[in-house]
Amino acid sequence: MYEALLIIHFLALAAGIGLSITLAVQSAHARRLPPEDADRFMAQAAKAAVIAPIAVLLTILSGVGLAWQQGWAPLDFGLGFWLKMAAVALLLICVAGAKIQGDKARANPSGPGIARAEACGKGALVTSVLAVIAAVLTFG
Repeated sequence: MYEALLIIHFLALAAGIGLSITLAVQSAHARRLPPEDADRFMAQAAKAAVIAPIAVLLTILSGVGLAWQQGWAPLDFGLGFWLKMAAVALLLICVAGAKIQGDKARANPSGPGIARAEACGKGALVTSVLAVIAAVLTFG
């Protein structure tokens, strides 16, 4: 069971990081397009964004399952564990912000939504990488 949860955790994390890279690149490209083209482009990009909340939810649920399998021992790992949890909390905020701003950008392509979605996408990418680094330092 532990190995299955670890695989789910890794795959969901990989999907989340990959999507963060994808959304950051897509929103940077959309910002350079004329508003009428940006509208169509953001509508297509939104199809990939559906994966983000699922990946984050699977990562969190499998992480809780991993902690439960270890008898909640990760709570004793100290500062690195709590830095990882802080990065995960920031990741949730960035993913939610990217989703909200992406919806606004699709509704009004000439508004600030594309730039804000890009910033949230970059924030999600940075916090994902920080969470992985903290996890490797804590558990590795």
